[in-house]
Amino acid sequence: MNIPQREEGQGLVEYALLIALIAIIVLVILTLLGTQVVLVFARAAGGLQGDNLNVAGGDTAVIVSYDAASDCSSISNIRFVEVDSNGALKTNTSVSAEVYEGSVPRGSISASVGGNGLATYSGSVGVSSCSGITLR
Repeated sequence: MNIPQREEGQGLVEYALLIALIAIIVLVILTLLGTQVVLVFARAAGGLQGDNLNVAGGDTAVIVSYDAASDCSSISNIRFVEVDSNGALKTNTSVSAEVYEGSVPRGSISASVGGNGLATYSGSVGVSSCSGITLR
């Protein structure tokens, strides 16, 4: 009678199939909830920079990230999101916002938003420091 001594390969294949199934489920969930995930990320990223969404107060845009000049005299490639009056992420439209450094206005930005809700302004805005940059 031939009795196999060890069956190592079978367990590895089962783990690979399980990981593939989990990856597919995660992709489906992210596809269905994509804009909500972007909005949660934007609120968290903005909150870390002191830029919070306050829809009731009229603040409907938040910076997700930007590139700063080495001497902090300007910022560019500003990535931001904007929400409507109900707090829903704006998608597939044009958005605009005012850049503030503290309470000082520094300029206007506008960009097109795709289906994911993220807008990128590729121009630059002059600032005097790299902190306290918010959108309104």
